[in-house]
Amino acid sequence: MLSLVPILMIGSSAPSGPDTVRTRWTLTEYLALVEATNPEMVAARERANAANAKIGPASRPADPMVELGLMNRSLPRFGRSAPVAMDQIRIAQTVPAPGKLGASTGAARERAGAEAALVGEVGAVLRWRATELAVELDRVDRTLALLRQSVPVLRGLEDVARTRYSVGQGQQADVLRAQLESARLAEELMVLEAGRRATVVRLNTMGRRAPSMPIEAVVLPAVGDSIPAFALLVEQAGRDRPLLRARRGARQAAAFDRRRSELDRWPDLEVGLAYGQQPMFGGSGTDRMLSITVGATLPVWSGSRQRQLRHEAEAMERMAIADIEAVSAETQGRLGELAAQSDRDSRLTALYLATVLPETRVAAAAALSGYRTGGLDFEATLAGQLAVIRADVEVVRLGAERIRALAEIEYLTSIPLISAGGSR
Repeated sequence: MLSLVPILMIGSSAPSGPDTVRTRWTLTEYLALVEATNPEMVAARERANAANAKIGPASRPADPMVELGLMNRSLPRFGRSAPVAMDQIRIAQTVPAPGKLGASTGAARERAGAEAALVGEVGAVLRWRATELAVELDRVDRTLALLRQSVPVLRGLEDVARTRYSVGQGQQADVLRAQLESARLAEELMVLEAGRRATVVRLNTMGRRAPSMPIEAVVLPAVGDSIPAFALLVEQAGRDRPLLRARRGARQAAAFDRRRSELDRWPDLEVGLAYGQQPMFGGSGTDRMLSITVGATLPVWSGSRQRQLRHEAEAMERMAIADIEAVSAETQGRLGELAAQSDRDSRLTALYLATVLPETRVAAAAALSGYRTGGLDFEATLAGQLAVIRADVEVVRLGAERIRALAEIEYLTSIPLISAGGSR
């Protein structure tokens, strides 16, 4: 018998409590909230409970039949005067052919196991989706902080251009160009702020909190610089991915169904026991009788019924095998993409931090100094400042993309690449 995690009942409104008013979370805390309260998780657990409840009925034969008969009564008065009149009670039990109940029980047990595995799959999907939202919130917050720090830089450059223009050493176009970039920066800030509000609403919805509840931050854990070898990722996913375990359970259930369909060509027996009584001739007493009956079903429609059911079961088994192969292939291909993406983002981040970003800052500072002394034009100076901003934002984006890739790898393999890390 499967042991299922107790479920949390869903009410008509979002739950209330200390967790619903918090504004700052660690990723582990928020994932626990989502997994405990999300309706998708509750529905998956209930499906598993329903499948588990089918195991017992599948292991039992049909209920016995009880018949009460008032037989051979004379008409029109329906009396007992006829010599053959009899009152009878009969109990009959259908006995399935050997192996049928075992096959039915095995199929129900495998389906219950598959549904239990799907509970794990739904939980893994929810953790992955919630992690992606938390990563997006962190990316937006870090990008907003960088761009807000860049506002005074562009304003300072605008002030330099205005000063040079006022003394006849610059052009008005330089001032207008600086104002344009400041406006574009303000536009990007507004877009990011709107995106942050949308991400907060989605996070709240996943955790069954009120959509308007504020979230200051979901603190992401630190992640390592490397991931397991690709062969290990594939092996782990093939063994532990809940969806693949569910598909294998469905295949086993289909195999039991096929076995049951093969046994349907054998008749089921019916055993009956009947007790009857009738008045003895001449009214000298009551004659009591006991009858034992044995019957069997006749598969007279075997060509259009039992054989077709067998064809259906065989097709379902082949479909289950194809499903396993499709999920396995999709998992391996996706793991290859994610491993490559993680490696690319890690290498690019290291390159930016070690070379691109420092050199860009040095070049931007030199360009600004040259512009102030009249040795460099405004466009080159502005391009240098914008390059620093873009490089900073790119480092944040690459870090977020790598964590997203790790979150999906964790979902596919159940290897704790993020959830086991410490706070950043």
